[in-house]
Amino acid sequence: MKASLPHVYTTRLQKAGAAIEDTRILLRHWTDTLPKEELTDRLVAENALGKTSRMRVKDVVTRIFIPRYVDGDPKEAWRYLKILELGGMDGSSMSALLLFHTARCERLLYDFVVEELFPRFMVGRDEISVDDTARFISDALVKRDAENWTETVKIKVARGMLAALRDFGILQGKAKKKIRAPYLSPEAFAFIAFLVHLHTKSGERIVNSEDWRLYLLTPEAVERKFLEAHRLGYLSYRQAGNLRRIEFPYRTVEDMAHAIIESKT
Repeated sequence: MKASLPHVYTTRLQKAGAAIEDTRILLRHWTDTLPKEELTDRLVAENALGKTSRMRVKDVVTRIFIPRYVDGDPKEAWRYLKILELGGMDGSSMSALLLFHTARCERLLYDFVVEELFPRFMVGRDEISVDDTARFISDALVKRDAENWTETVKIKVARGMLAALRDFGILQGKAKKKIRAPYLSPEAFAFIAFLVHLHTKSGERIVNSEDWRLYLLTPEAVERKFLEAHRLGYLSYRQAGNLRRIEFPYRTVEDMAHAIIESKT
C-alpha cells in the first residue's frame, strides 16, 4: 500500500502525537450530519475533549483527527472506526488500527518505522534516541530532496514522533527508548489485512506488504497471523507452494466492522 502514501513530510508530529484517547472520544462524536467545519466549531465550543484550552481542542480536530480519519487514506475511515469504538473494540486493537491510519497520513512516521526501527529490531539493536531520530529526519529530507528544517524543528519532530510511537506501543522508556513488537490481536490483524486487500488482491503482495513492518512483523510472522485469522473465521487463507489465496466474506469495511463486533458479543 505504500505507493498511495502522501509524498510530503510535514512538521505536524511535533505537536500531533498519537492522541489515542482524544481520537476515541472524537469518533463517538463525529457525524456526517454537519459539514466538518461546522462540526469542528461545535466540538470546540462544547469543549468535547475537556481541554484547558479550546484552541487545543481545535488543534486536535484539525491537525490530527481530520487529516488522519476524515481526509486520510482510506478516506472517511472514521465511519468504520466509529462502529468498532461504539461496539466495544478493546483498547489495544483500537490503538493498533489508529497506528495504521496515523502512519498512512504521516509519511515521515511510516518511513521511520519501516526503514529505521524495523531493520534495527530485526538485528537486535533495540534502542533508539532523539539524536538517532533527528539524524534519520535529516537524511530523509535530503533523500527526498525536500526543503530542509532547522535543527530545532528536527529535534521537536523527533521527540514528538518518539512520544507517539511510545503511546502506540512500539517504544518503551523515557530518555533512550527501546523498540518492542506491539501486540496485534487477531481482530485488528484481520481488519488491517482487509484494508491492504482493498489495494491489491494479490495474496503474495498482501503477505509481503511493508505495512506489516509498522508492527515489526516479518512475512513469516504475517503468515502465522493469517493462519490464526483463518482459524477464527475472519478470512480464508490458502497456500499452495508460493501461491497464496486470501479471501474475505465481507463486501465493505463497514460490514467487516459489524461482523467483528458481533463475533465478540
